[in-house]
Amino acid sequence: MSAAIASCAPDDRLATRAGQLAAGLRRFRIGRNQRVTVFVSDLSGETEIAVRSLRSLECEVTIVGVPAADAEVAAAAATIVAGRPDAVFTCAQGAAALRAAGVRAPLFGDCPGVLWTRAIELHEAHAARSGPSVAQPWENVS
Repeated sequence: MSAAIASCAPDDRLATRAGQLAAGLRRFRIGRNQRVTVFVSDLSGETEIAVRSLRSLECEVTIVGVPAADAEVAAAAATIVAGRPDAVFTCAQGAAALRAAGVRAPLFGDCPGVLWTRAIELHEAHAARSGPSVAQPWENVS
């Protein structure tokens, strides 16, 4: 998969969202020199935001495309798990394959069962205006 990411939003908006996500990822102890894999089926604007935020945190970022064939998805997921990343940003198909392969790293993305990156961004945007005492929307609070 090409490392070039197609931009679908104005650059300043992407930069703002990437900054918000980076601030939130620090709360999850994602930062400098950590190995983070981006395992997605397409390089969308959402992926660009994730990659920008990870690079701003000085993470070691590896981008892996989710293959079309199921057997190849499982093999790619197994390779990622064997590399022991500190975190993985993924799509629904990638998350399922990573779980089947026994991933231990936290999964981030915008699909069910992962830490939602958009919620992290929105929390940081709100916290910047309201202060740090805002509830964290990605946590299950009862």
